[in-house]
Amino acid sequence: MIRERKHKVFGTPMSEWVDSMPQSMEDIGVDLGGIVSAGTQGYGLEGPELLDFIRKCLYALLRAGAMPLKLEPIGKNGFWFPETRYGTDHGAIVEGVIADWLKEGEMYPAWEKFRFGDRKVLEAQGRYDDKPVRW
Repeated sequence: MIRERKHKVFGTPMSEWVDSMPQSMEDIGVDLGGIVSAGTQGYGLEGPELLDFIRKCLYALLRAGAMPLKLEPIGKNGFWFPETRYGTDHGAIVEGVIADWLKEGEMYPAWEKFRFGDRKVLEAQGRYDDKPVRW
């Protein structure tokens, strides 16, 4: 019998953590740095196991209606907008984000990089350009 890893602090089985990713979006979204941190520090993952965990988390977010976001400065503030350069195919988004993250070489990317959120995240910022985004 294979025992599933549990989070070192919370005791959450890894599969439950992945499944709960969409609930983490709320009104601010989820950033890749938090996912990486959960994988490395919470579950002790590295290498291929870490990449597999990241993929599972990103797919869970996308299946729940999340999209990659980018922070755009407008006046003195910044607002989140859909990041469309990865396309709409979930596989292309996941692999594109991971490739860009690996290319940057930062283990824990800054909070504003590689963020995911849904329409509620965009609306919570008090501004949403209602341009049709097919997802």
